[in-house]
Amino acid sequence: MIDTLTDQFTTTAVCASLGINHSNFRHFVTTTKVVGGNREVEDTLIRDELEKLIGDFPKYGYRMMTKKLNKDGFKIGGKPVNHKRVLRVMRENSLLCEIKKSFINTTDSRKYSNHPVRPSLGE
Repeated sequence: MIDTLTDQFTTTAVCASLGINHSNFRHFVTTTKVVGGNREVEDTLIRDELEKLIGDFPKYGYRMMTKKLNKDGFKIGGKPVNHKRVLRVMRENSLLCEIKKSFINTTDSRKYSNHPVRPSLGE
């Protein structure tokens, strides 16, 4: 409705007559419109590019994939891809790599199986 009235009046005047804050309207307009096209199409483009990169770099996580995409000059709507968006696309398409175990269990319990088990002091 506001868009149709802005042909005749300024956006500030239309928002004031409707009792809407002009900055809130501008924020709503900029956040709801996807710059450069449809979000699903953009996510598909990102997914396709990620699948190409995963073939070359299978152990890269979302942070390294984002750096690689930006280094290669991949852009959506003229802007570099955000790491949060790459994480979401990778999560939705099951493209995240497996997390490497950060420790090695050094205790070999089989080594002590021939020795009797000592009772606890509390028993």
